[in-house]
Amino acid sequence: MNKKVGKMTLSMALAAVLAFAPAQAFAAPATDISGHWAEKVITQWQEKGLISGYEDGTFKPDNSVTRAEFVIMLNKALVSPRRGT
Repeated sequence: MNKKVGKMTLSMALAAVLAFAPAQAFAAPATDISGHWAEKVITQWQEKGLISGYEDGTFKPDNSVTRAEFVIMLNKALVSPRRGT
């Protein structure tokens, strides 16, 4: 039983770290998406509040998405009242 509690505690701690880890997903409108193949979708998602750029005003569309950033996007997509518009 003690192993079960330890695993559950570890799982919950890991979930909390991923959910609250600082992700560079908040900033002003991106300046480096102009001409990018995904510019239209990036702009639509930014308008819906699902994603945003880095604090320096860039979006870095070719960078990989971290787990924390993915969890933030998923959470916003699932709880956003604007997701259907």
